[in-house]
Amino acid sequence: MKHLFLLFFLLIFIPVFSQIGYKIQANLVAKNNIQIDGLISELSWKNADSIHQFWQNFPYDTSIAETKTTVKVLTDDKFLYIAANCYDGLKGNYIVTSLKRDFSYPKSDAFSVHIDPFNDNANGFAFTVSPFGVQREGLIQNGGNQGVTTDWDNKWLTETKLHSWGYTVEMAIPFKSLRYNNGDSIWHINFSRNDLKRNENSTWKPVPRNMNIASLVNTGILKWQTPPPKQGFNAAIIPYIIASINQPNSQKDEFSQKYNAGLDAKIVLTPSLNLDITTNPDFAQVEVDRQVINLTRFSIFFPERRNFFIENSDLFASFGFRQIRPFFSRQIGLKKGINIPIYYGVRLSGKFDANWRIGAMNIQTNDSNNYSVAAFQRKIFSSSNIAGILVNKVQLFNPEKFNRVAGLDYNLQSKNGKWLGKAFWHQSFSEVKNNNSFANATWLYFTDKTMYFMWNHEYVDKTFNATTGFVPRTSYYDMKTGKTLMLSYFRIEPEAGYKFFPKSKLINNINPEVYSDIYKNSDWSKNDILVTPSVAINFQNSAIASVLYNIHQTNLLFDTDVLGNGKDTFYKGIYNYRYFSAFFQSNKRKLFSYYLNSTIGEFYNGKRQNFKADLSYRIQPYFIFGLSSSLDLIQINYATKKLDRSLILIAPSVEISFTKKLFFTTFAQYNSQLDNININTRLQYRFKPMSDFYLVYSDNYFTTWKAKNRGITLKLVYWLNT
Repeated sequence: MKHLFLLFFLLIFIPVFSQIGYKIQANLVAKNNIQIDGLISELSWKNADSIHQFWQNFPYDTSIAETKTTVKVLTDDKFLYIAANCYDGLKGNYIVTSLKRDFSYPKSDAFSVHIDPFNDNANGFAFTVSPFGVQREGLIQNGGNQGVTTDWDNKWLTETKLHSWGYTVEMAIPFKSLRYNNGDSIWHINFSRNDLKRNENSTWKPVPRNMNIASLVNTGILKWQTPPPKQGFNAAIIPYIIASINQPNSQKDEFSQKYNAGLDAKIVLTPSLNLDITTNPDFAQVEVDRQVINLTRFSIFFPERRNFFIENSDLFASFGFRQIRPFFSRQIGLKKGINIPIYYGVRLSGKFDANWRIGAMNIQTNDSNNYSVAAFQRKIFSSSNIAGILVNKVQLFNPEKFNRVAGLDYNLQSKNGKWLGKAFWHQSFSEVKNNNSFANATWLYFTDKTMYFMWNHEYVDKTFNATTGFVPRTSYYDMKTGKTLMLSYFRIEPEAGYKFFPKSKLINNINPEVYSDIYKNSDWSKNDILVTPSVAINFQNSAIASVLYNIHQTNLLFDTDVLGNGKDTFYKGIYNYRYFSAFFQSNKRKLFSYYLNSTIGEFYNGKRQNFKADLSYRIQPYFIFGLSSSLDLIQINYATKKLDRSLILIAPSVEISFTKKLFFTTFAQYNSQLDNININTRLQYRFKPMSDFYLVYSDNYFTTWKAKNRGITLKLVYWLNT
């Protein structure tokens, strides 16, 4: 009987909600009327427009949320105010992994707001807070299908209060921190709530469970009683200074002292268009890339960390694919791991109007290279766009030595978010003319609640040369001659999967899938082929288990040091090998969680056993201990002998949050493939919003514990607003 009642309810009331729509109005209040203290006690809040019902996104997406959340909004001439009552009907502590800013939303109880000021279903902002008042902000790019980019930082205010029935949230988001069109009386917005005790993720405007909760095609309407104000002059000046003491090569070398300083500036020209200026930007001296064991024969992509390149980064970095990038900002100011000072950088980016995004930048490095990039996006249909880019690298004193890439991309996103796609053509130009210097691809992806499939085709010509980009797959190193062979390639990458949702309190869904990754040379000869059927089980408690069977074929064009240890050679030829993989991710909500992965089977002409383990234990919200480890046991078969090799990566880490302003992080890495042991310890004190003091100690050794280099770095960053 209760199932019939539920069906009746859904049939009657869901259409009603759809007809009414999801709309909330931001009423205007007097300046300084709201005090951000987490109490929501002002009279204006009692009269504010409000919403009272959220819908589940996980574990189901057709039910009203069991966890009740109410939200109210207000505005004055400086802030968008948001208040929420987050009710909690279960006993026990909240799950809050850390007091550090930009925490992981999936791993923490949290309330979040997703804002689309341009109503383009493509670009927006996310502001999130945990029950303990820890902030997380980020950019929503490409429609939010890949979540939120938290590299973007900005100033906003929030306070929370804990109660016996739950917690309250109060936010004040400055208009000067947002980008929007003047005079718009409607924005798009959504609110979400992550309740990990109940293991429920919910949103105000329903978001299908096959889509990210930050998806901007699933937003309601924020109606302004009075449109947000036209912004006057608005600038943020962010200087930094660094002092370091280094011992460069061995314990016998004397310590050297270095000093450095730089400046970033953000100037808002219009509410939707901003100018960024940098001089001598910090190449993340207080950050260290986490190491991995690389058996791919190709370079690995690492993300950008410099503040200057982050805001609106998708406007420049989203062209092409992950391994066919016409522009990759880490190619500027860094060469073979060595920092190259940047004299200056200037960038204009943002919205020109409701349909156009534009961007242009110019950067000068002290090796006489000048970089210019221009890009645009033109919205078409409801959520798709056409985008173009021009990248120019030229030597100032030798203008005949240049490299340019021009590209055009079409980015597809259907109105309901089920269809995604991309098609692009990129052409490179240099002093050596070649009409075949191009790369192109087409990608189409469909997903609904139960099934998904993908088709991807790529072609990159061997003469396509994007020196300011990232295109590793065309280069093959011949270790005998020391030369690099450039080869064109085709790639075909189909994928199909289906999700079964059994009626079970244990299992959320079962996901069989078939994935293929096929590389062919331009003459259609063999390069790399991978076919992987797999089955994954997603449990209701957030645990995941998966089993994969991998059928692999690799054509080594030269004798190759596949292990990257400088010792062993795999002879050129075609190798066919098969191996099983399995992994298990435990319940991430527990204080102790772990990820286990094992790969066993053939490897080229030998065998490989790989074991990975990532362990995490937290004393929330103050302490997190982590341990990442990987062991590869590899057998290489030669005609007259067999060799057994092992590659080991061990990386323990400790993160302590003393308060919301004082943090201590330390991690060590032992990597036998790179013959390196490194230790990095960092103390961070956030003495003002967005202003930090860092004390960093780093130490590097060979795996024999012979010292390489060590140093101590002091860094001060100060954020000044007009």
